[in-house]
Amino acid sequence: MITLLAYAMIIAFIVLLTKKKLTVYSALALTPFVFGLIACLVTEKPLVDIFDWIKSGVFYSVNPATKAVKIGVVSSVSLILFAVLYFNIMLKAGLFDPLCTFFIKKAKGDPLKITMATVMVASMVTLDGDTTTTIIVCLAAFLSLYKQMGMKLSYLAILITMPIGIFNQLPWGGPLVACATALNVEMSPLFREILPGMLVAEAYTIAAAYLIGKKERARLNFHPEHAKEI
Repeated sequence: MITLLAYAMIIAFIVLLTKKKLTVYSALALTPFVFGLIACLVTEKPLVDIFDWIKSGVFYSVNPATKAVKIGVVSSVSLILFAVLYFNIMLKAGLFDPLCTFFIKKAKGDPLKITMATVMVASMVTLDGDTTTTIIVCLAAFLSLYKQMGMKLSYLAILITMPIGIFNQLPWGGPLVACATALNVEMSPLFREILPGMLVAEAYTIAAAYLIGKKERARLNFHPEHAKEI
């Protein structure tokens, strides 16, 4: 039941944001709190237990046996909330317009060059294994550009997240650590096994960016010879 509630909470969070019923700040605070109350009612636990869950999940928890302290997600959440506020203000203020203009001049209005640049930048940035940083940097560089060019924002999301899904499996990325722990194996042998698949996946990602660029060329009625005129 708790697992089902967790999935329902994620779905509700996404729906509330996509439907613009709540802001990011409100959704991050209210959605877990409401589902925490529901979890208390379902498990017949006291409602005040939700505050213990908040403390252990967001701030810290102490292992009763080893007395080891486990830090919660407060640092990651703080970064995300800061990034949402900062980049929302900066995008509206036009801070990244010069960067977009630079990309437009280099791409010469060619959607294919833009999609290829997007996937390559995302691939390079995500090598540090940090999903949040990759999304922040790529959106700052390309969001306004895609809007000005009239390109589909869904393609921007695809081209950013595809490299993230691949390079999150690097040894310093969280998912590989979790997998190695769950499988009770050493990380180095596990990484050697998945590395060829990662390279194939990256080649597929670049090919997908090329095909998406060709598709956008056709949709926007762009011809390569027009680039000389821009």
